[in-house]
Amino acid sequence: MATVLRVARITPDGATQTLGELPIPALASGGSASLLVDLGVLAEAGTHQLQVRVDPEDVFEESSETNNAALKTILV
Repeated sequence: MATVLRVARITPDGATQTLGELPIPALASGGSASLLVDLGVLAEAGTHQLQVRVDPEDVFEESSETNNAALKTILV
């Protein structure tokens, strides 16, 4: 069964914009997938955040959901 890898940008005013989604097949333990996204122009000054989330719709029941997302802060 496949799931989705989603990349989003959170702007300084709190708005969330999805930058890309990639359907990925079931991965073996330790497996990986790649997605290239265009960040566009970060013209708005302030703190931007990039969020990467696997299985954003909670399709899979997991013993722990705590490792499905990562967040990176970028100061412009």
